Amino acid sequence: MDYTYGQSNDYPLRIVVPSDSVGAIIGKQGSTVKQIKQTARAKIDVNKNEASNNQERIIIIRGQQENCIQACREILRIMYEDAKNKNKTSEIILKVLAQNNFIGRIIGKGGNIINTIKKETDTNITVSSINELNSYNIERIISIKGELDQQMSALETIFSKLWLAYENENARAWHYSTQYYQQQQMMQNFAQHAAMIATVGATGPPLLPMNYSQQQQQQQSMVHQTQTNNSNNSSNKFMEQQPNLSTIYPSSYYVSITYKKQTHLC
Repeated sequence: MDYTYGQSNDYPLRIVVPSDSVGAIIGKQGSTVKQIKQTARAKIDVNKNEASNNQERIIIIRGQQENCIQACREILRIMYEDAKNKNKTSEIILKVLAQNNFIGRIIGKGGNIINTIKKETDTNITVSSINELNSYNIERIISIKGELDQQMSALETIFSKLWLAYENENARAWHYSTQYYQQQQMMQNFAQHAAMIATVGATGPPLLPMNYSQQQQQQQSMVHQTQTNNSNNSSNKFMEQQPNLSTIYPSSYYVSITYKKQTHLC
C-alpha cells in the first residue's frame, strides 16, 4: 500500500542527494522508499525530470514538520550506509533547498541566527551565494556538514524557520486578498448608490415615494366638475376637487401647491 500524507498547502522539505544514492533510497521495486513513507507518514517524491548525467537529484518530502524530519533522517541514514558499503570517503552533506526570500530568516542580521544554529548543533552551515541564482536556478542551497545527529538537529531548527516563513507569507497573501475583495465590494456598492441617485435625480424629486405616479393617477380620477348656477345665469365655473396630498407625501414634508389663484397648504 502506498502511503501518501500531507496537504497541498504544506511547506515541503526538499533535499538534494547524490544521484548514485537514489537507488539505495528507492530500493528494489520501491520497497525502501515505501517503508519510509509508511514509517514516517510522509509523502516522498524523487524528481525524475533530472538529466541522467546529473550528479544530484532532488527529493521532495511532504507532511507535518515532524514527519518530514523523520523521513529525512531515514533518507540520510541510508545515504551514510550506502557510502559505507561503497567505501566512499567523501563527506555526506545534507543539502536543503530554500526560496531566496526565506533565507533572511535563516541567516539573520549580520549572520546572528545561522551562527547560533552552528554553535548549538556543532555543525558547519553554509548558504549558496545569491549570485548563483538564474532562470534555471531560482533557489538557494543550505548545506549542513557534521555527524548525522548533529545535521538532523540543525535541520529541525532550519526547517521550522522555513515553515514559519511560508505560513507568514500565506497569511499576508490572504490578508491582502481579503482587503482587495472588501475594497471591490465597497466600490461596487458606491457605484450602485451613485447610479440610483443619478437615476432618481433625472426622473423626478428624490423625496417623492416610489409609487407617486400611481397615486397621482388615482387622484386625477377623483377630479370632477361642479357646475354652479348663479341668479344671473352667468357662465359655468368649474372647480377641481383638491386631491388628498397626504396620501402622496409623507406627513413630515410640507408642500405648497397653488391651484388657480388659491393656495392650499397641506
